[in-house]
Order: sequence, then structure tokens, then C-alpha cells
Amino acid sequence: MTDPSREALTPPIHLAYDTPQVSWYGDENERWTSGVLPTDNGASAWEFGVLSIVDSDMSYVLGALPLQNRSKIGAYLNRFLRRAIMTYNLDIGRVYMDSQLYTEEAVSALRQNNVDFLIQGKDDGGIEELLDEAEAGEIATREDVRFGDRDFSRPPNAFAWPVPSEKTGADDRDRPHEAFITDIDVEERDLEGLGQQFRKRWGIETSIREIKDRYHAKCNHSDHRLRAYYFIIATVLYNLSQYVDNRLEERLMADDVSWGGQEFLHAVRRVDPNEVPDWGGTFKATDDHDWTQFW
Repeated sequence: MTDPSREALTPPIHLAYDTPQVSWYGDENERWTSGVLPTDNGASAWEFGVLSIVDSDMSYVLGALPLQNRSKIGAYLNRFLRRAIMTYNLDIGRVYMDSQLYTEEAVSALRQNNVDFLIQGKDDGGIEELLDEAEAGEIATREDVRFGDRDFSRPPNAFAWPVPSEKTGADDRDRPHEAFITDIDVEERDLEGLGQQFRKRWGIETSIREIKDRYHAKCNHSDHRLRAYYFIIATVLYNLSQYVDNRLEERLMADDVSWGGQEFLHAVRRVDPNEVPDWGGTFKATDDHDWTQFW
């Protein structure tokens, strides 16, 4: 029987990397919190590095780890990419990131793993000049762009993409163009298509919202490792719900099956652990010590 989830992961796979904030309940002076103002009875928040597949049907989370500080953004991205390439054997096309994640370490991680990237550019330095020069409705490009205090030995390229008026939020923008940073040859590629595809990365925000609202249990334990475990288990539940959702119609031989996160959790609660068969070859955390010891 054909596995539709495997068929959907036809290479190349495009990914999105983000750092969502997760509510922190309890002592706000804990070193893992990021100082976010209190909301929803949360004293503060902490950030997680999350790498996900950009696909409306197969938006699996490939990696999630807590960030003690933002200097780890590049290191965690490298860790996730190595895992995806070497363990999951994925052929990665591009990684999409917003401007806040553009660091020398992050770009180095992408280049070391031979992965293309498309990162939103801040309105600063060479990017600001590119946006100023861009003509209405036209794409503008620049090679070896430099800006801010970043002095890369190998500067990336950039292009300014005119945001179509029909796109959500187009009327609320300060500029009619959106800038992107990339190593892709901006003189040879279909930049209009790249600009359109970048907007698909917003799907990761929907996935993260589902993880936090549906699957993440509140925890105010003093041990940050236990709190991290709660969020990581929430991503596992989300991934399982995605997989089941994509196989139900095939398994039940029926169309338009009504299924969502709530139905998935009800099904999980009804599972009797004593009746689960021993499939053998199950994953053991001790077999991959470096990957699991994140604290």
C-alpha cells in the first residue's frame, strides 16, 4: 500500500525556521525566560528554535529545542539541518527565515549544509538602498549586499520583490516592495516565483499556534528540562495528528473524513498501552545522547 505521506515528501523539501515564544508560568526570574511582558497569567515567556516543513498537508516539525539565548539560533539550525539530512535523509531545497534570524552563524549553518535560503531583509544599509532604488511594480536586484554591522567574508545577494496588491497586508506595508537575502543567483532565477513561495512560510505560524493551543500542557515546574519536555511532546502529538490526518481517507476508504486535533486527542486517550504490539527497533534516547542532551 502506498504511503501518501512519503509521496508528498518529494524532493526538494522546503523548510521554515522560526523562534516562537512559549508562555512561562511561575518564577519570571528563571534564566531561560526572555523578558516578554506577562500575558494570559504567564509571568514571562521563553523561546524555542523550531524547524518545520513548509507544506499545507505535511507541515511536520523536524526539530524543536529551547533557546537559552538568541546566540544559539545558528547552532540549533545547524543541528536540525544535520539531523534532517543525515538521519531523515531529506533532500532540502530552501530554508525560509524572517529578518530577526539573520545572523552570521545561521547563514554559516545553511552554507555548511549546502542548503539554499531566503531570508527577509531589514530596511537597513544595502537593503535600504535596494528598496529605495526599486521601481514600482518591478523587481530590483543587488549582488554582494552589505548592511548593518555584519561583515561576512562572502556577502549574500538580495532582491526587492513588489508585493501584489491582492496579497494580505499589502496595503499596510511601509514600502511596496519586500526585500530578501539569498545565495541564489538573482540574475538567473525566477524571483517572482520565489517571492510568492516565501509567503508559504506563514504556514509554520499556524502549526506552532496549533501546538501551543491544542497540545501544550501548562507546567510551572522549577526544572526547565521538564518544561521543555512538555513542549517537545506537544510537537510530537502535532506530528502524529498530521500523519493520521493524511492517512485516514486512504485507510477508511472514504472521502471527506472529519478529523482534527480534538479528535486525535480523544483517540489517544482511548489507547490501552498494554495492548500496543511490540514492533521492535524502537528509538532509544540513549542511542543518540548528543541530540537529546540539550540543557
